[in-house]
Amino acid sequence: KSGEPFRVTVDVPTRAYLYLVIIESSGGVSRLYPSALTGTENPVQGSIVVPRSGEKEFVLDDRPGTERILVFVNANRSTAIETMLAEVGAEGSKNTALAGILTRGVKVRETVAQTTGTPGSVTATFGLAAYEFVINHR
Repeated sequence: KSGEPFRVTVDVPTRAYLYLVIIESSGGVSRLYPSALTGTENPVQGSIVVPRSGEKEFVLDDRPGTERILVFVNANRSTAIETMLAEVGAEGSKNTALAGILTRGVKVRETVAQTTGTPGSVTATFGLAAYEFVINHR
């Protein structure tokens, strides 16, 4: 529901670069990781929690609709994704074309209810793996 907090946990078994983006129900695009608020360490390995435990959680906005969280994990640094994240900037972006470009790299789509269990791996346009998690909130 609107106002509810959430975190994103990504298990990265081998050293890799992590990029997280949220496409809000309003169409805005925001960088979740790396960012000054959630951490900028890259590459990463192990269980990565964004934002880190002990820090404020993300909160669903007051605009009901579909939020899409994009997770990219690459063995090598991705200048393509980093260039797009630089365009998003620290404050986010309302550039819907950018959202379309980012989602073209995503090959797996899952809803939050389906995130339990053993995740699979996929090959994506932008690198090693890409996932889209959809949160439908009221």
